[in-house]
This record gives sequence, C-alpha cells and structure tokens, in this order.
Amino acid sequence: MIIESLNNKKEENSIYKNPAMKVNDDVGIAIYHAEKSETDKIRLNKLISPYLASGFHHDKVSIIEATFHDHGGILVFEMSDYFMPSDDEFHLSSILAEVCVLHAGVIYAHIDTGSAIKNREVYLRSSKMNYKKPIREKRFTFEFTVINKVIKGAMKSYQATLNFNDGCFTGEYQWIIPLNTVNG
Repeated sequence: MIIESLNNKKEENSIYKNPAMKVNDDVGIAIYHAEKSETDKIRLNKLISPYLASGFHHDKVSIIEATFHDHGGILVFEMSDYFMPSDDEFHLSSILAEVCVLHAGVIYAHIDTGSAIKNREVYLRSSKMNYKKPIREKRFTFEFTVINKVIKGAMKSYQATLNFNDGCFTGEYQWIIPLNTVNG
C-alpha cells in the first residue's frame, strides 16, 4: 500500500524517480521528514555518520615540514588530535586529506606570486581524489606537482597532480589566486 502510494507520487513529482528503497525496520521505506516527525529524525540520525555529523571538528593536523619549489612541493603533516572511528582504528579521512591539499595550494600560490604572508583568498576550481589504500599513520607525506600555470587577466591558475604516502591517495587539483601589486 505504501509503495503503491509512492509510485503514484512518483508520477506527480519528479523527486520520486525511483520507488522508495525498502529498509529492514518498522518504517519499511526510506523517506524521512526530520522537520515534521521526531520518529523520522531519530531513525535518520541512526544512519548518520558520527564523524560527518561532528567528529571531523576534533581533527587537528599540523605541517611538520614543507619544501616548495617552482613545480610543486612536499609537505609532512601530523595529526595532533583526531576523532576515533567506530572500528577504533585511525585512518586519514577524505575530508582531512582535502584540507591538507587546500593548505598546500594556499601556501604555494602565495609563494609563487611573491607574497610572504597570506594576503588573498585562494579559490578551488576542481578537485579529484582517488583513495587506493587507507592511510593509518598519524604522520603522513603529501606531494604535489604543478603541471600547468596560467595567468589570465588578474588571476593566476594552477593545475597539479597529488600524491599522499606514495600512492595511497592520488588525484588532481586546480585552484586560482588573484594577482595583486602589493606583496607582503
């Protein structure tokens, strides 16, 4: 009866492109209205990752070493605090890996454009990451190679390949920085 009703809604509203997914509980469907129903909110919260809900706020990473050159850089990061996953085994999260990449891009762009301090925003254009093997060490290495630099108008853009811990995570990253005439 519920699935039949959902199939009727499917025709009325494009949000229901597929029938609701069956789940093995008393609800029997995977549609939740957390704003309207406390029961739905509780059921939905049981499915949410504690790390994604708030755990990543506990993660603290520091740059221990950094070497930058014309075509990239190598950084060593260390976790000083982290949220312990449900399996009680640390692994570097994709969220924190992205933060490390962003740090490297911000620093590199400022150095490359002649700034000794961060005095501009750096904007992410695109990011692609492949997670081939978990990184379990709390100290890890990130290396990037800039494969393209372009100045267009008042902006400088970068494209780089990424490598964490000798291939555990790999990818590509593109970012831009506004050019300025006053360097700090």
